Amino acid sequence: MRPYIFFLALLALPAAAAEYVGSDTCAGCHSKEAALWQDSHHHDAMLPATDATVAGDFADAEYTHFEVTSRFFRRGDDFLVNTEDSAGKRQDFTVRYTFGVHPLQQYLVEFPGGRLQALSVAWDNRAVGEGGQRWFHLYPDEPVPAGDVLHWSRHFHNWNLRCAECHSTGLQKNYSPVTDTYQAAWSEVNVACEACHGPGSGHAEWAAEPEKHAADTAIGKNRGFDVDLGGGGQWQPVPGSTAQLSGAPGSRQQLDVCAPCHSRRSVVETPVVGDVFLDNYRLALLTPDLYHPDGQILDEVYVYGSFVQSKMYAEGVVCTDCHNPHSAEVYVEDNGLCVRCHSAETFDTPSHHHHAEGSAGAQCVECHMPETTYMVVDPRRDHSLRIPNPLVTEITGAPNACSACHSDQPLSWVLENYRKRHGNVAVPAHAISFHRAQRGASDSGARLAATAMDVDLPAFIRASAVELLAGFPGREATMVAAQLVYDDEALIRRAGATLVANLAPGQRVAILAPLLEDDYASVRAEAARVLASMPTEDRDPTQAAVFQRAEKAYLDSLQYNLDAPGVHLNLGATYSQRGDRVRAEAAYRQALKLDDRFLPALLNLADVYRAGGEDWRSRPLLKKAIQIEPSYADAHYAMGLLLVRQKRYEQAREYLSQAVELRPDESRYTYVYAVALHSNDEVPQAVAVLERGLHHRPEDLQLLVTLAQFHAQAGDIFRARAVAERALSLAPGDQQIRQLVSSLSR
Repeated sequence: MRPYIFFLALLALPAAAAEYVGSDTCAGCHSKEAALWQDSHHHDAMLPATDATVAGDFADAEYTHFEVTSRFFRRGDDFLVNTEDSAGKRQDFTVRYTFGVHPLQQYLVEFPGGRLQALSVAWDNRAVGEGGQRWFHLYPDEPVPAGDVLHWSRHFHNWNLRCAECHSTGLQKNYSPVTDTYQAAWSEVNVACEACHGPGSGHAEWAAEPEKHAADTAIGKNRGFDVDLGGGGQWQPVPGSTAQLSGAPGSRQQLDVCAPCHSRRSVVETPVVGDVFLDNYRLALLTPDLYHPDGQILDEVYVYGSFVQSKMYAEGVVCTDCHNPHSAEVYVEDNGLCVRCHSAETFDTPSHHHHAEGSAGAQCVECHMPETTYMVVDPRRDHSLRIPNPLVTEITGAPNACSACHSDQPLSWVLENYRKRHGNVAVPAHAISFHRAQRGASDSGARLAATAMDVDLPAFIRASAVELLAGFPGREATMVAAQLVYDDEALIRRAGATLVANLAPGQRVAILAPLLEDDYASVRAEAARVLASMPTEDRDPTQAAVFQRAEKAYLDSLQYNLDAPGVHLNLGATYSQRGDRVRAEAAYRQALKLDDRFLPALLNLADVYRAGGEDWRSRPLLKKAIQIEPSYADAHYAMGLLLVRQKRYEQAREYLSQAVELRPDESRYTYVYAVALHSNDEVPQAVAVLERGLHHRPEDLQLLVTLAQFHAQAGDIFRARAVAERALSLAPGDQQIRQLVSSLSR
């Protein structure tokens, strides 16, 4: 029996994990692909600093930024920079690695604890005629003194935390939260073959004897790889129409391989090359700090979140339909790229693009993929591939490609010419929804709910509406929340889990408990976070097992990023929401241990003490936050509230006033400051503050109702009624506003 049992055990053993073999092994058979890769940005993503890799001028060159002079020089074979350290003292640092190559190159220096830090003075590697071949600062218009969150010595410029997994192959972060140190390791220092194809030992084994392994499903599948990157789709131009797919579409797994390094996201589970992107990662959605209301790029979002909004993505286009997978360059630089799929007779003509042939305006990308420049010199194209529409600018303030080229003309001129050619093209409803929500419009809940439920929209847009709807709790949010967590799209289920947090406790558990078993880790993690955040008094004791499972799942989702202060901030917020001040304090203190100037953690820790009636512990934290960043409105607001609680009203008004000055679009600050002024009988000043706030958020019902009440109390019934009627026109079903109007009409 023993040999038989042993044989069964052998059959049950998992296949040996594939190992990295290195790009030199790959090049032995794939010399053409290797040659393209060696000239690519992927190859140069990160390399040891040598004469062959360093592009910058280290011949005693100097660069001064706001009175801080950095000197770049050589010492033997080493490249050094003399600049300001974390304490503001001058020090020599040895450059260990180059970081990127074009249009700019950064440099990494070694710090204690296994850290690598990226200098904020970079080399402009463009040609002289383009303004390049010079040192420049990544924040050219602002001083960045030692201690500033953006100073190159702090965590924002830490390679291990922010850059490593996308610039090296087979990275192992190896962070120890106990010692706060790294022992980073990699298969190859740059983005090499196996960064995309996955570990290649199985492929090397297959390539040695392909016939032997033809029937071996463990090795024969995908020729020994776990990942099937496939190629692009088979497209053909159709005169008078858009491109048509004439064969198989490209591999969606290819997008899942590219997305982790070409998206704005966070990790929820240790990444594995080729895994479904939304399983391992939490994609950042359309928020006002990242995107314009219509979805155009604003901040640097690295392509994927833009691309998944496009019709191209919906039709099955993948990266290698346009980009050579080994050089990463587009196949053709001009319109020849687009007419590989789209009919030149239909689209590459003045009757379509309305510009002279050969002009800049005749280039497809200028209209459909406008550029935004990041890091001072690095233009990136919007990959949402949308039709330009200046009416979007008129209604939402988002940019448009027409005005970008015709910057010498007013918007009215652009609109007039656009209408002559195209008429009044409708502005996408979701763009209006997001724009109005950002302005606090009274119909935001209904509009966002409609956007969330519109199955004809991209999942990215729908999920963004869901996430934003969580800030507008009400009937609409309640109606759609339970439906969206069962959507076919993981992106929407994840956002729906956030929205469920607004429901009654029993509903939350009933809806979210099944999502703890969702196929996607990002969905499981969000459901776990919402359940783990539930206050103790809201929990049914008979469901203790569900909450224990949720807390474990949520904590597991944080393990990969324990070196990030923001992770401990989120953990502290979870504990705060459920009333566990002890654990919340510990989490915020851990965030501050990683970064003692992390402003959100300072404020949240101060709020923990406030909740415990310990304002004497809160005040030093708020003072420190204001000292670190005098323009941080949240800190001024929190200090103002603290002083109100202490009945130090005059000082409180100073801080509340400053908060409003710094964030005039934040209606909560406006409301509290106006009430503080009114309570001190400063009625005209209170009215003026509310009117300024309404300039930024003209449909904010709380500000409108408060202004009407202030006018009424001052005896100005005419103005009070006008403001109240304005509020009622925005919310005709609001009974309290209706009663206010009625009382003012007697």
